[in-house]
Amino acid sequence: MQRLALVIAAWCVSGLAASVAQTVINVPPDADPGAIGADTILNLGDGGVLADGFTAGEGSLLNIDGGATQGLLVLDPGSVANFRGGAFADGLIANQGSSVALYGGDFRVDGVPVPTPDGAPVVIPDQGLLSGTLADGVPFAFSRQENPSRLNADFTFVPTELPAIGPTLITASTDLVPAGIRAGQTLVVDDGAVVGDNFNAGWGSTVHIQPGGQVGRNLEAVGATINMTGGVTAGAVELFHGATLNMSDGHLSPSNDVFSGGRANLSGGTVPLIWVWRDGYLAATGAARVVSLRYFAGASIEVDGNAVVNSLEFQRTNECCRSTTVDIRGGAVASPVEFAGPGAITMSGGEAQLLGVGPGQSLRMSGGSTGSISIRGGAVDISGGSVTRGLSITEGSAVEVSGGVIGPDTLVWDGATLSVTGGEFDEGFLVDHGGAATITGGRFGDRFRANAGSVVSIQNAEIGDQLRVEPGATVTITDSSLGMNADVSGVEIALHGQSIGSGLFATDSSIEMRGGSLGAGALIRESTVLIEDADVGEQFEARASDVWIANSRLGRWFRAPQGGELSLVSVESPGNLIAHTQRARLANVTIGPNTAITVSSQPGSGEITDSTFGENTSLVGDIHVSGSSFGDDLNMQFGRITLNGQSIGEGALIRAELNLLDGVIGSGLRTVEGFPVDIAGGRIEEGYVAANGPVNQTGGEIAGNVLFWYNVPFTMSGGAIGDGLNFYNGAQLNLIGSGFALDGAPIEGLTPGERVEIDARDVTLSGTLADGSPVEFLLDPNQNNGGHYIPAGAMVTVTLFEGLPGDFNGDAVVDAADYTVWRDSLGQIVGFGEGADHNFSGRIDDGDLYVWRNNYGRSLASSAPVPEPASALLTIAAVLAAPRRRAVGRLVRGPL
Repeated sequence: MQRLALVIAAWCVSGLAASVAQTVINVPPDADPGAIGADTILNLGDGGVLADGFTAGEGSLLNIDGGATQGLLVLDPGSVANFRGGAFADGLIANQGSSVALYGGDFRVDGVPVPTPDGAPVVIPDQGLLSGTLADGVPFAFSRQENPSRLNADFTFVPTELPAIGPTLITASTDLVPAGIRAGQTLVVDDGAVVGDNFNAGWGSTVHIQPGGQVGRNLEAVGATINMTGGVTAGAVELFHGATLNMSDGHLSPSNDVFSGGRANLSGGTVPLIWVWRDGYLAATGAARVVSLRYFAGASIEVDGNAVVNSLEFQRTNECCRSTTVDIRGGAVASPVEFAGPGAITMSGGEAQLLGVGPGQSLRMSGGSTGSISIRGGAVDISGGSVTRGLSITEGSAVEVSGGVIGPDTLVWDGATLSVTGGEFDEGFLVDHGGAATITGGRFGDRFRANAGSVVSIQNAEIGDQLRVEPGATVTITDSSLGMNADVSGVEIALHGQSIGSGLFATDSSIEMRGGSLGAGALIRESTVLIEDADVGEQFEARASDVWIANSRLGRWFRAPQGGELSLVSVESPGNLIAHTQRARLANVTIGPNTAITVSSQPGSGEITDSTFGENTSLVGDIHVSGSSFGDDLNMQFGRITLNGQSIGEGALIRAELNLLDGVIGSGLRTVEGFPVDIAGGRIEEGYVAANGPVNQTGGEIAGNVLFWYNVPFTMSGGAIGDGLNFYNGAQLNLIGSGFALDGAPIEGLTPGERVEIDARDVTLSGTLADGSPVEFLLDPNQNNGGHYIPAGAMVTVTLFEGLPGDFNGDAVVDAADYTVWRDSLGQIVGFGEGADHNFSGRIDDGDLYVWRNNYGRSLASSAPVPEPASALLTIAAVLAAPRRRAVGRLVRGPL
């Protein structure tokens, strides 16, 4: 009934138009006129046929509700067409300026559903596919790739309720075969069955072609599966987006097409002619026989098993930049395999007459055999298989071969690249200017030479004596042994367990050794050296070079005397190591006495971690030291040293930033020249002299007598100090805590964060530091009483701190959020104790990080009870009601 309603509606439209138009043609009963012109309406219904080449001219109206086209259908500019049903043969030329309305559903562009509203224009991409199901329930497919189709009309979708899908199983020999099948339906073309031309298999449907079955021309499949185990087709099998042909036997008459998104799996049978278009895929495997396979740029071809392809012919078009792939895994291709444009050929088995590789293309060969390889600027990687004749390598080509033999006097010419894995090479191997050779394995005699302008890579090979690399050549040597007296310039050497003979002379090179040994007397100039797990001979010298050595043993008289960078990790040296470099990095090293390391004064120029040094070590420049121990008489100028469980011997002179987290510094320590000292833990033995620069103590212990020279500010918010605290005039003692007293009487009126100077002397100043430690000083202005000496000329201040050390964001807990506050404000100059300044230095620095680390996980709840609101009010009231005491000092504002 729905079908009848559509036909009546179409004829009613035609009748209405007839009142304006001069001519109305109804096919049937009328005959096909071959063409219609202006003011003419043609209605094609069931049983009607339009011949090949039918043309709808300007001003005409074509309604197709049923019937069929027998070939090309042409819509001239100015024509209008309505497609509601029917079957379409190959070819639709819908010229620009014509209009086509498609009535139906399940509309798709390139296989993707298009929920286009009624009447909205449809955009069809270049070489795109327009598919769906017309109102009569028959699938359709119009492709820009079909020749000579042109889809330049204004296409619109008119959603229409589709008829119910027919039976799920249709046997062609016994059942009525429709013009097409839809989702969930299966057509079985069994023995003796014949299916006519222009059959359409839509999305989700299946067609089985069995031995003895026949299918006419133009079998179109969109999103469908065709399984062919025998039988024959009359030609023009067309596989569109989502369609798959699985053919194990039978015969496909010419010609056939695998369009974009289609796939043909041929494991048997014969195919005289088949075309594979852009983004189409064809696999010829098993016992398949393909007489002629023609493919376009962007196609993918696979040959495997015992398949035979007599002719593999590339079709040239104006289209560019589509990558083509040909994969030969077995079988035989009896013609050249070559194409234009970008793409790749892969061969892992089988036979091919010739493999051609051009610009923008690649060949990867891991098996099989070919008579020859024509290389015209492409890239070739051969890891197996055989080439009967020699390679033809021309300018712009790159060839890699795994295995084989390269004979004597091998020449790699200008513009060519050769890579060989394994094999043996006679002496005199030469890579000329502009040539390139990659060698992975093999053995080479003496006098291997790389001329200026060449590019050479050597790996897993043995190189004889007198290797010569001219300046201007680019050479890399990996996992290969080198003989004596190598003379190289601009070389990259990376070895893993191999050795270099004595007398190496390297300039402007990169040398990497992991394991193995480097002979004595190596002279390196303006180069980079990386050595790990190796032995380095005596008298190694690197001039103006960057040197990185790890897990290795150094001979005596190791020298890096001129510039560059030095990095030593887990290295042992008997001593006498001298380095004068721009930068130095030492980690976990053990070095004997008399070491001298000098670096630049630029920030970050040096770093020493987790190391041990003998006596008389000298460090000069911006060197940051952490986790390391030193013998007596360390002399350090500039930089920073951090101890966290390590030690420094007696008599150390540190003119650098000092951070003591844990560990011991021997007696006689002197810190000078204005660098800050942060003490968060550990112990400084007796005799510490702070000659210049601020000293901040948030933890740890300073033992015995301590002397603070003129203008040295000592800020103490935690830890402990000995009995001999001595200040010169101009020095400062700044105490930070939760409360203070003079001679036992609490100091009142303190405001958090504001310093109050204590002018009184001969009184005992006591209190609780910010970390909870008790503190008590007799403010003795007399120098010879044997205890603390704090003259009137030294400033003494106290600052009330009611927070939690390390709680930078003030949320009463020390956690990761506080680290973020510290990180985001690092380096900022702030008010005394503001923000993340919890070592009270007036700036956000590493000392504040140490406070955070030592208090991580603490909270006010765990440190001291927090008063309830009512008790808090009582506490405030009690403070306000308390009697005023005499003033004991004056308010001091601003940084220390």
